[in-house]
Amino acid sequence: MKKKFDQVYQFKITLRDIKPPIWRRIQVPETYTFWDLHVAIQDAMGWEDYHLHEFKIADPSTGLKVNIGIPDEDFGREILLGWKQKIANYFSVENSSADYTYDFGDNWEHIIKLEKILPRDKILITQYVLLENEHVRLKIVEVSGDMKIFWKS
Repeated sequence: MKKKFDQVYQFKITLRDIKPPIWRRIQVPETYTFWDLHVAIQDAMGWEDYHLHEFKIADPSTGLKVNIGIPDEDFGREILLGWKQKIANYFSVENSSADYTYDFGDNWEHIIKLEKILPRDKILITQYVLLENEHVRLKIVEVSGDMKIFWKS
């Protein structure tokens, strides 16, 4: 069942330490959980969700960083359940960024930046990377220990 929402969160997701920069801009409903955001990131990047993931973001009530994702005893730290944590309870104009790690073996690290909170009627979904002043679509294919990039026009 789809949940009703009034606002849309616009995020820019940037893969760290990659030149030229690889990024996606997505818009998601305010009702999304961190699990939903993870799935949206996977879709935007063209990945297939084969690996664990984790978000690190400041808890607005304490100012302390929390880990949100899928708990795993092997990592020995508290991880809040991603499907129980709403993005609207963490992201705001004042608390606008988070770290997202996908695949703890290869450690693909991303910066998640809340760019805007828009009214629902302003939804516009785009996924682009900026390369030499031109917008180019691309797909990243996961390969253990490596990244292959396929350009699309």
